[in-house]
Amino acid sequence: MPSDTIRFVLSRQLAELPVNGQQWNALLAETAGASVFQTYEWFESWWTTLGGKNELFVVTMWDGQTLLGIAPLMIVRRTGLRSLEFTGTPNADYQDFILGRRAAELLPLLARQLFERRDAWDIIVLRNVPNDSSTFAVLPATMRWLGLGATDFERVSCPMLQISSRPADVERSRRRYSLRRRVKGLQQHGDVTFMRFETQSQVSTTCHSSSINIRSVAEVLPPTGHSTVRRYARSTKP
Repeated sequence: MPSDTIRFVLSRQLAELPVNGQQWNALLAETAGASVFQTYEWFESWWTTLGGKNELFVVTMWDGQTLLGIAPLMIVRRTGLRSLEFTGTPNADYQDFILGRRAAELLPLLARQLFERRDAWDIIVLRNVPNDSSTFAVLPATMRWLGLGATDFERVSCPMLQISSRPADVERSRRRYSLRRRVKGLQQHGDVTFMRFETQSQVSTTCHSSSINIRSVAEVLPPTGHSTVRRYARSTKP
């Protein structure tokens, strides 16, 4: 498909989005590595409740009336800079562009579109992109070709449990090395017990009534978890 037939639409308000939930999720279903954090329901709920003072910057790609791609972005002001980031940051475990089966073909065109709109942002920071995403392979090279610097850093493991109808598969996933390493770190400080909670009240009651020291957990978790654990510790303080 010639690139001159593709139309880009920038939406700065939720009400301006030219795509509905059904169209959004249909394209997501064709996108490799899709996760719940990329669904329309997650996007809309997160934006309306946690978007705060951020500025919406969603770019959609079209060929006539056919939706080709979605870049669910927002502008966040950090230390005086306008940072272009995925909506859902920092609450989504996995984030990426929604480009169906043609990600490698559409990414360079999207990168150029963002480059042409660089008067609206100062830096692009894309967090929690899966390692096998085409974004890693295509976007940095395209940005460098356009004359912009690009770096790749802070890669961390995100433990994930895939629910299966076969218990043995679940057990193997639960014992993956990335999770075992965290558990071993905790075991250096004492016994580790797994507990299941189904409501927030159960969590609060257990933490208040036991000798659990939530703050001490932050010392053995990776740096990315420190602030979350400490915020939780403050919220559960009697």
